[in-house]
Amino acid sequence: MRENAADGFPTDYLIARIRGRQTALISDWERLIALGGTQEESDEQIWGAFLQELEWLQVQMNRRLRDMFASLFVLFEIKTIVLCLRNKAAARTPEIDEMLARSLLANHIKAILRQPADVRSAVAMLADAMAVTSPAFRELDSAYAEGNLQGFENALMRIYLQEISTRRLQPVMKMFFILFTDLRNLVLLYKDLRWGVATSCPFISGGSIDAARLQEIARRRDTAALDDLVSNVTGVDTISAANESALETILLRSMTRKLLVMRHTDDGAALIVVYMWRIYVQARNLAVLHHGVDLDAETLERELVL
Repeated sequence: MRENAADGFPTDYLIARIRGRQTALISDWERLIALGGTQEESDEQIWGAFLQELEWLQVQMNRRLRDMFASLFVLFEIKTIVLCLRNKAAARTPEIDEMLARSLLANHIKAILRQPADVRSAVAMLADAMAVTSPAFRELDSAYAEGNLQGFENALMRIYLQEISTRRLQPVMKMFFILFTDLRNLVLLYKDLRWGVATSCPFISGGSIDAARLQEIARRRDTAALDDLVSNVTGVDTISAANESALETILLRSMTRKLLVMRHTDDGAALIVVYMWRIYVQARNLAVLHHGVDLDAETLERELVL
């Protein structure tokens, strides 16, 4: 994360501002579907708006809150890194500059992403830079060589979540990362059992579901076990998970419901976590509408996290 020397505001003041700001979040997704989508022209524009809101939030925070939520800010910036590398592969330098202008990534990471080097060289430099925090990040170079950007992204997310799982976090943050890790693992297992596309991607330790158990389910091709896991996570026992085309959306909705319940506690940290998640979900929904302009309303509704 980049350094921020400003002191920010008292926590109570920030909580009050978030309560007011969250009223501007999109709630009437059916209306947007009926209107035929959104005005956003690209993934970069949608993600850039999300980054701008994260930047606003981080600037408002006092130093204690910045330290507390740094791991969550970094989690969301993983997508920034991946989008920049995709634009680098397509030689779209202006898009990279636009996103990084709003990004909270550290300056030396931004410098790597801005360099004219090819993607493979950029990945090698990123691996070296991140290995300062953990040697595990050196694996990113080989992950890209074997699986291109998708392999790199999967490895980066897995290594980061596993590193975070070993740290002492504020309770609501700990719960968030457990829920998010479970979601990632169930999506990996689903993709493996349905399409056989994730067999080489290790599951992530640190969630509530043991990674070795997930690996054994994948080895046995046990779709019934996947159904049971999804039922336990979502509270819905009628899902045939391996045959559900919108399983990721179902899991995201379930995670959103659990976080919204936490929001009603008196813990200001819970409200901040929920707000960061809600603006992330909004960005994801806008991206779905952007890419789904030719889809019918029923299909779009199934893909949106409502």
